[in-house]
Amino acid sequence: MKKINNIFYPLLFILILFSFSQSVLALSPPWYLLRAQLHASLEADPCVKVDKLTGTGRNMEIVVNVCEANKASALATLISKQYAFGDKILVAVKVMSNHPVPAGSIPNTLDDALKLLNMALNGNQLFVKTGTNALAQRGFVEFKPAVVQYYSDDISDWYSNSNLTASEAFKRILSLEEWTRNQVFVVTTTSKIS
Repeated sequence: MKKINNIFYPLLFILILFSFSQSVLALSPPWYLLRAQLHASLEADPCVKVDKLTGTGRNMEIVVNVCEANKASALATLISKQYAFGDKILVAVKVMSNHPVPAGSIPNTLDDALKLLNMALNGNQLFVKTGTNALAQRGFVEFKPAVVQYYSDDISDWYSNSNLTASEAFKRILSLEEWTRNQVFVVTTTSKIS
């Protein structure tokens, strides 16, 4: 029995080390992780379906299908349209509702921005509500204190997942920074807003 243990444990160690090195060598490209994040965040709404990544190089795209035209228009305005990964990789995110939906214009007022957010996110199980803070002249999008999880080759997680709060996940996919050009400031939060 002792002879078996002397062989078994070193072999087990080598097997574990080999499997670890294989997973490190086979990391998913960031454009696949983008698709996984969009899927995990947006598909919390039964009206939204995120298709698989298609294309190669500068011609990659992810199609987001939305069952309602108004929601599709709002999402097309909110979601970042392009993601560049270096100078050779470009992923376009296209919103569809029976046909391609063009993005609307950036909101000019905080009220317009909050209406747009409500239209786009109503029905998403992670979304709670929007609100304003008149003193800070900011809008807030409240999300449930929930975790958005998706596979990402993250070796710091036991199951190789990325784990973001819903607030952080949506902050990464919504183009809220673009609105600051029009002096419209909106932030995502999991704190309760009144």
